[in-house]
Amino acid sequence: MKVTVVSVSTSVFGELIEACKYINESYGNILELKLYYVSRDIKEEKLKSMMTDIENGDMSIIDLMGAPDKIVKTTYDSLENSKGQVVIIGRQGREYLKLGSLTSKDMNMKKNKEQSKKTDVKAMDKMINMAEKMGKILPVGKLNHMKNYIHIGKYWNNAQFQDMKNLLYLILRDYGKYKEIPKPLEPVKREDISICHPETMEFFNNYKEYVQKYGFNEERPTVALIFYGHSYPSKTSILYI
Repeated sequence: MKVTVVSVSTSVFGELIEACKYINESYGNILELKLYYVSRDIKEEKLKSMMTDIENGDMSIIDLMGAPDKIVKTTYDSLENSKGQVVIIGRQGREYLKLGSLTSKDMNMKKNKEQSKKTDVKAMDKMINMAEKMGKILPVGKLNHMKNYIHIGKYWNNAQFQDMKNLLYLILRDYGKYKEIPKPLEPVKREDISICHPETMEFFNNYKEYVQKYGFNEERPTVALIFYGHSYPSKTSILYI
């Protein structure tokens, strides 16, 4: 199965490469992974290769937030001609979502920018949570694809090796028909606001939990680095003390 990943974030690439290597060593080179880092302009030759891989791949995972305009336009043109599945990370390009029978229309993702701005975020979150629950109860058809789309986004945001491995397991089993590989585990739930230990990448829901495990030296200066995550992987969107 050929999977093309176009992203502005390098933090997932290392884990994706390791997860791909693990899967191919364990199950016989069943996965071809094509990675394109697009936070800045890339050479024309590589841009053409990216277009070909998007159009001819079995699945494309697209994360374009903050990408240069030329790359965004080229990616959109390629997605118009894509023969495979398309997963959109974040909001940019979400109208091209295509996962099984699931499309952007099913997720209330409209091409009209003014309509998108008026979307009730809380209502959207409620709909997504309901869709995920229904997909677990009745994992068939469009509901299952919707659940898979939500899980892929969570794996991506967590961005650890196990998350990338489970993401690839999900893709290979449900969209590559490799049923012999393990079923993916449920994605780990991260709170919207968390405290993260920078060395272990452990997340804590509050300061009290953090201090119980790692303590606190009042004699040392306290520095807090705050990152706004949005759709970026948690490796680059953490708060730690």
